[in-house]
Amino acid sequence: FLNNGALDLVVVDSIARAIDSGYKDRVHRHEAGHFLVAYLVGVLPKAYTLSSWDAVSRFESARIQAGCVFCDSLIQREVQSGKISGKSIDKLVCIAFA
Repeated sequence: FLNNGALDLVVVDSIARAIDSGYKDRVHRHEAGHFLVAYLVGVLPKAYTLSSWDAVSRFESARIQAGCVFCDSLIQREVQSGKISGKSIDKLVCIAFA
């Protein structure tokens, strides 16, 4: 499943961690922001990953670089139905822009 640019993401992420001592800390702080804002707007974080390699190894997903996985069944049902409420969009935008 390492295709469509996923291998590139893993390689670039790994190189950035090797040559930039502050990169790892910036990623951790960035993802902590998403995690905290999600919690504060009522969307419970289910899991998170802090690197491309972690995403590949834990979630077997090549579409994630680093990030949070949330467990909000209402938003998931709305997305599946194709009708997302303004309240859910507000929550998702707050999380994304954190």
